[in-house]
Amino acid sequence: FRIFFDPFTFVAGNPALQPAITDGLKLEYKFKTYFLSLNFSHDDNAIARFVPIINPETNESFVTSQNLNFRNTISLIATLPVYIGNWWEMQNNIIASWQELKYDYTGTPLYLSQKAISINSTQTFKLPKDFTIEFSGFFNSPQFGWGISKGEAMGKLNIGLQKKFKKSRSTLRL
Repeated sequence: FRIFFDPFTFVAGNPALQPAITDGLKLEYKFKTYFLSLNFSHDDNAIARFVPIINPETNESFVTSQNLNFRNTISLIATLPVYIGNWWEMQNNIIASWQELKYDYTGTPLYLSQKAISINSTQTFKLPKDFTIEFSGFFNSPQFGWGISKGEAMGKLNIGLQKKFKKSRSTLRL
């Protein structure tokens, strides 16, 4: 398939794409509501999406999916709920990872390596008169996205307010 952005720029499918095969190992530990996981995976023919290709003869620029030679990933995942009291509880999720990959980009071997961290947290505060306020957000350090491209650091913060009405058994949320 081809999806054109203009006469010289498009997204294309790749009929030569091979399936990726993953070997993985995972160790998990759970204690009450706490969770820790250590993962390793090796992907042969890992699929990288949106790889940029330029055809110098036609001056066409397109992106397509390509097979990498391999991708190795090691990740540590922690889920840490914390209860400060009846009025404050939090849920924290942390993912630390390391990836390396090899790809023959336009005939040149390309070795890439990346360390990354992702943090996701939700803080819930119970207030008087059946009000609740919640802060949630995440932060992602720079990391590989869609294969060989490197994404920028990004984050987000959300704020919510809730009021429960016991008589009508309804809830108002902003």
